Amino acid sequence: TCHFVITDLDADSLSANISWYKNDVAYLSFLQPITNGSLGTSILDASNTGKGENWNCTIMPYDGSYGVGD
Repeated sequence: TCHFVITDLDADSLSANISWYKNDVAYLSFLQPITNGSLGTSILDASNTGKGENWNCTIMPYDGSYGVGD
């Protein structure tokens, strides 16, 4: 489970770009719409995991573009 809070001054269209990694290899990536400043959660279903695996997630805010000032 990954928990996160993302805030943005330009929050007209705000999402979290969530990426899950299994043993440091990209496994799953998707955009999840979020409410500005509220708690977000991404849960990886246990049926996708196995004993001895190392799982990590990264969260990057996405407001419709990546670039200077975003």
